[in-house]
Amino acid sequence: MQYTIEYDNEVDGEHVDLEGADLSLLGTDPHSIETGAAEGPVAYYEFPGDTEEADIEAALDKSDWCFKSMTRLDGAPAP
Repeated sequence: MQYTIEYDNEVDGEHVDLEGADLSLLGTDPHSIETGAAEGPVAYYEFPGDTEEADIEAALDKSDWCFKSMTRLDGAPAP
């Protein structure tokens, strides 16, 4: 399953420079990261096919940084 996830580089009013290791989710490192946007990086992930979207969202909710949006890229209908 393929997703792009947009992150916020400001957490609790403090600027956070997110790097690859910081953006690992469920043991999956980003396939690529687009940086340079003032709002924060956009990371592209390729998760194993049996990964549940709810598990991804739960991992994001428990993280120390904020995420703005998550988009599924493989053409499957949105849940």
